[in-house]
Amino acid sequence: MFFKFISFAFLCFPFFIFGQSNNVHIDLTSQSYGELKVIHQIDELSDENNMLIFPSIIPGMYEENNFGQFIYNVEVTYKDGSKLIPKQKKTNAFILKNPSGIKQIEYTAKQTHQISPLSVGIFKPAGTNFNDSSYYLLNFHAIVGYFEGLQESAYKIHVKKGDRQGIGALEVEAKNEIDIIKAETYDQLVDSPFLYTTFKENDLIEFQVNNMQVQIAVYSENEIVNAAYFADELKTIVTEAAQN
Repeated sequence: MFFKFISFAFLCFPFFIFGQSNNVHIDLTSQSYGELKVIHQIDELSDENNMLIFPSIIPGMYEENNFGQFIYNVEVTYKDGSKLIPKQKKTNAFILKNPSGIKQIEYTAKQTHQISPLSVGIFKPAGTNFNDSSYYLLNFHAIVGYFEGLQESAYKIHVKKGDRQGIGALEVEAKNEIDIIKAETYDQLVDSPFLYTTFKENDLIEFQVNNMQVQIAVYSENEIVNAAYFADELKTIVTEAAQN
């Protein structure tokens, strides 16, 4: 649920991690307006893992959004210290030379939300917004890619958050100013957006439905609404869904 100048996060339960892990680093404390620097590391790649891919279409949306269009300045760093700018295949994939020698891939992810409210862009619930440090809406399909053949590998997203609080549906390990968001697969990661901001009173509400803990988190630039505004209606919807 999204409104003008409002970002909303709705979460349920955590998951657990197995096997090989991607480590992705995002710093919310040092960024330019409308973009984030991203560093993507992985335990080991093989010759078959020769592309970094961003989704074209995501579940729940029927048109091609080509989220690779928001990824810029891609640079591959190898274990021997050398660097290479990879070739781009169409919009959504970057071709990796000698993948087994790669140490990390660094790039810029630009927000999908347009500066002008009249501009037509990505459907807002599926987009990203890095709004001048006020709040960060992170839909990971527009920020993080997967390596060819490794869509089922685990992810750890290291978010340097400063004094912000992050709300989302995945398991989070908090270490000082760093949140480590954990997902078992890439599909699980992109199905779980996060909202980071400094929440005010009544911007966060929790309630229990059967054995499920539900949180509602709202950011409103003009502070017209808060989580309490949605709580009763959403509690009714979740309760009815749990009974079916």
